[in-house]
Amino acid sequence: MDIIIIWTDIEQWLLYAAAGTFCLFMAMALVLRRGKWPTYASFAGCLLIIAALLLGWYETRRLPWDNLYEASAAIALIIGAVSSYCYRRKKAPALYLLLAAATALLLLFSAVYI
Repeated sequence: MDIIIIWTDIEQWLLYAAAGTFCLFMAMALVLRRGKWPTYASFAGCLLIIAALLLGWYETRRLPWDNLYEASAAIALIIGAVSSYCYRRKKAPALYLLLAAATALLLLFSAVYI
């Protein structure tokens, strides 16, 4: 019983860290405009989301999109990857900043209610 609580706490903190890295991505994208560091931050955020989803899958032995909170984390992963792609391809800044903000909000929703 105690181990399940610890896994859930780790999963929650991974989602908080991913939301923080996407906020960092938005700040660096606004300040630096072009560069590799915002791409690294968004990539790290996506890796943290993947780690949280895999941890939830290992903990519960079911697919990570069975409930709303894990599904919103999976959707945040897709939106975060699209945001990173738009930044790398130098598409409209309003698009990738809006997508990164949506990713951070979805991750905070997932982390609070997990």
